Amino acid sequence: VEFKSKSEQEALESKSAQEEALRTVLEMMEKDSEDRIAELDSELARVEAERERAIQLQLEAASNAAEESARKQEVEGAARLAVEKLVEERQAKSQEIGHLAEREEQLKHELEMAKKIAEMEKIAAIQSAKAIADIDESAQSTTTPLVDSKRPPVVSRRGIQTYQESPFLDDPFNEMTYGRRIAIKLQNLSFYQPKGTHWDFNGLGLQSAWAHFEHSVLPRYISKSEVDLKNDSNRADLNDDADDWLYSSGQNKDSQERKGDLQRAEPGESKLPTKLYSPVFTPLSQLGDFGLGVGLYFSSLRAIALISLIAGLINLPNILYFASDVYSANQPDVNFLLKGSAICTEQVWVPCPTCSIDEYENSRDRIAGTTTVTPDGELQTLIFAMKNTCDGATMNVGIVNLASLGFIILATLALSVYQKRKVVVFDEQEQTAQDYSIEICNPPHDATEPEEWKQFFESRFGVHTTCCTVTIDNDLLVAALAERREVLHQIEEKVKEGAAANTLSLSEYAAKVEHRRGLIGNIKSRIAPGIPELVDRLTVLNQKIQGLAQQNYRATKVFCTFETESMQ
Repeated sequence: VEFKSKSEQEALESKSAQEEALRTVLEMMEKDSEDRIAELDSELARVEAERERAIQLQLEAASNAAEESARKQEVEGAARLAVEKLVEERQAKSQEIGHLAEREEQLKHELEMAKKIAEMEKIAAIQSAKAIADIDESAQSTTTPLVDSKRPPVVSRRGIQTYQESPFLDDPFNEMTYGRRIAIKLQNLSFYQPKGTHWDFNGLGLQSAWAHFEHSVLPRYISKSEVDLKNDSNRADLNDDADDWLYSSGQNKDSQERKGDLQRAEPGESKLPTKLYSPVFTPLSQLGDFGLGVGLYFSSLRAIALISLIAGLINLPNILYFASDVYSANQPDVNFLLKGSAICTEQVWVPCPTCSIDEYENSRDRIAGTTTVTPDGELQTLIFAMKNTCDGATMNVGIVNLASLGFIILATLALSVYQKRKVVVFDEQEQTAQDYSIEICNPPHDATEPEEWKQFFESRFGVHTTCCTVTIDNDLLVAALAERREVLHQIEEKVKEGAAANTLSLSEYAAKVEHRRGLIGNIKSRIAPGIPELVDRLTVLNQKIQGLAQQNYRATKVFCTFETESMQ
C-alpha cells in the first residue's frame, strides 16, 4: 500500500510539473505571437501612411503638370524641358506606388501567415496537453513508465521526398541545352531511370530538375522580340500627347535603344520569356552582366589580340627578310610554322681556342675538337665551334624591332586607359546595391542600432536611407547558431518519419534509443554520433546560445543604402 501511494504521489508530481512546463510554454508562445502581430500591425500602419503620402505626391505632380502645360504655350524650349521632367516624375511616382502596393500585399501576407502559424502552434500545444493528460491517466491505471508513452506524431519535412513540377517543361526543344536534350531522350530507358525503384515514375522530376538548372542556375536574358507585343499595351497608357510631341515623327523611340542591349533575367523568371546567353554570339558589351571582372577580362582579351595583330604586321618586313634567300637560303629543312623566324640554317666550323665544352653543355653538336702534332712533336687539341653565317643584325631589322617595341609600349598605356573607361561603362550598365550604398569601416563601438544611423544621415545630410545594416563581432554566436542548425539537420535525417520535433519529445526519443542500445551500438556511437549524442549536443548549444545572446557586442562595420545614386 505504501509503494502504491508513493507511485501515485510521484505520478501526480510529474503531472503537475508537466502541466506547469506546458503552461509556461503556451504563455511564451502566445506572448511571441502577440508581439509579432503587433509589429506587423505597426508596419502595416506605416505602409498605409506612406501610401497616403504617395497619393498626395501624385496629386501635387498632377498640379505641377498643369502648370508646366501652361508654360509650354509661352516658350517652346522651356515647354520641352518641362514635359521631360513631368514624364520622369510620373514614372517615378508610378513606380513608387507600385512598390508600396507590393510591400502592402507582402505585409498582409506575412500577417496572415503569422496568424496561421500562431493558430497551428496553439492547436498543437492543446493536442500535446491532451496527449500528456491521457498518458498520465494510463500511467495511473497500468503503472506504465513514461518512457514507453506514445506522443502524437509530427511529420519531418526532410523525410518526405517530393518534387514540384516546373513551369518550364514546355520549353522549345531547340532552345534547350544539349545535356537536357540527351536526358530527355534517355529517360525512357531503364538503365538511365529504373522504373519502380524511383519516386518519379513519369520522369517529370528529372525534367523539372533540368528545367530548374537552365532557368535558375544558367544565365538567361529577357527576349525583347517576344515581349514587345506585351509592352505595346502597357506603353499606350504612358504615350500621351506630351510624349508624342516630345518624340517627333522623324524620331523613333525604339531606335534609341542600343543594339545588343540584353537585359539579364532574374533566376527562375517565369512571367517574361527568356533565352540562354549564346556562348558565341553574345555581344562583348553585355558581358558586364556576369560581373565587372568578366566583362573587363574579355574586353582586355580582344584589345590584346588587336595589339598582337598590329605588332605582327609591323614585324612583317623582318619575317619576309628572314624567309628570303638573302638571309638563310629560304630556310630549308625548317618547319613551316617556324619559317620567317630568325632561325639560321647556314653554319661553318671556325677555330675557337677560348671555347670550353662546359659552355656548350646543352648543344654539344655545335662544338668539336681534333688532335694534331706540333713541330716539336707534342700533341695539341684544336677546338672548333659552329658559327652562323646569316646576317641578322642589319639596320632595317633593328628599326623594325624598335618600332614594334615602341608600339607595344604605347598600346599598353592605351590599354590601361581603355580598361578604366570600360570599368565605367560596365558599372553604368548594371545597377547594383553598391551604386547606392556606402560602407563605414570605423564606427563607434556602441553604435549598434540601425535606427540611430538612419536618423543621423537623414537629419544631418537630408537624404533618405532605405536600408541600414550594422555588423557586430558576434562570431561565436553565429558559429554556435550554425552548428545548432547542422545538428538539427542531422537529427531530422536520423529520426523516423512522423517523429516529434520538439525538445521534450526528442529527449524522450533519445532516452529510448540509449536504453535499447547494446554493446555494438555503444561502439558505433563512439565513431558516429547517434540521436542521444546529437540531442545532448543540441542541449549544450541551446544553453550556450542563450548565454551568448545576452552579451553586448561592439559594432565593426555599417552599410547604408540610400534611395538614389546621387545621395551616395
